[in-house]
Amino acid sequence: MGGEFDRLEDGRERCLRCTRTVLRTGDEFETILGEVKRNLETAFGITINTPLTARMVNANAIAARSGETFQPTPGVDARVLGFAEQSRAGYSLYIENGSPKLAAVATIAHELTHIWQYLNWDVREIERRYGARNRLAVYEGMSMWVQVQYLLFIKEFNDAERQQAYALQRTDEYGIGFRLFARRYPLAQDGDIGGDTPFRHPFPL
Repeated sequence: MGGEFDRLEDGRERCLRCTRTVLRTGDEFETILGEVKRNLETAFGITINTPLTARMVNANAIAARSGETFQPTPGVDARVLGFAEQSRAGYSLYIENGSPKLAAVATIAHELTHIWQYLNWDVREIERRYGARNRLAVYEGMSMWVQVQYLLFIKEFNDAERQQAYALQRTDEYGIGFRLFARRYPLAQDGDIGGDTPFRHPFPL
């Protein structure tokens, strides 16, 4: 839509409106992480009871961990904004630094869903049920669904609408999976989650 932008050191451009809400410190990030975790547990009746290592890292680090290449352009650069990791050291969550608050909130909800999956799903059983080639669509489809439903839950309706429209247009595993979950679990557009959700089923599709 035009307007003025801040140009970050790694080439990213951020509109001034987003700059006003950016998470600038580790303490701010930890506060938002705790808030999203509590809300997510309340909204969906779940518990994510495990120590988490959480860090803000730059776009190149996110791209390297997610198998992408970050190349800033003058336009919109659609990309992964965070990732969750399960390792011998435990569970870690990484979010792109310089993110506006609402973008960080949506990404944290998405990645915390992956943490819940790691804690509650057996990947071998998921692959046995749905096939190894469909594993990513199941994991990412549910996380995309949660991301949108969480935004509705906190009454961020405009952003939820944009995220939903974008997910419906995607042709990768994220979009394919989201459409499957949205058909199986219709989104509560008013934000009041009272019906069935994927969290209630060991095999959600």
